Amino acid sequence: MKVLLYTTAPEGIVERAKTVLQSSMSDGALEVYQTINDLSLRLRGAKDTAIVILLVGNREDFLDLLAIRHLFRNVRIIVVVPDTEHETIAMAHRLRPRYLTYIDGNFLGLSAVVNKMSKGFAQP
Repeated sequence: MKVLLYTTAPEGIVERAKTVLQSSMSDGALEVYQTINDLSLRLRGAKDTAIVILLVGNREDFLDLLAIRHLFRNVRIIVVVPDTEHETIAMAHRLRPRYLTYIDGNFLGLSAVVNKMSKGFAQP
């Protein structure tokens, strides 16, 4: 099972999230994407993707994600939002995430949710 992490967040936040996620995943299970084009290409050819984590750095990036939301139909989505503004949360919910959390957290809850979600998939 692959977990895709799409992020436009600042590097320090990205590294913190990757460290927490990789500590509980097998090597090579986490793929990181930093452009919409790269993520779109990966999702179009994906047969092995189970979970997509969207670690969004700002509200404007949601517009790009909403434009490709049709590619998220067959994957489980987790959204990490940059703030607690009503408009940001509303945009995040339009992506129909299984879990929503905030960028200023410690990502331990995110890791726990990914682990629980991944147990629902058959391991090769």
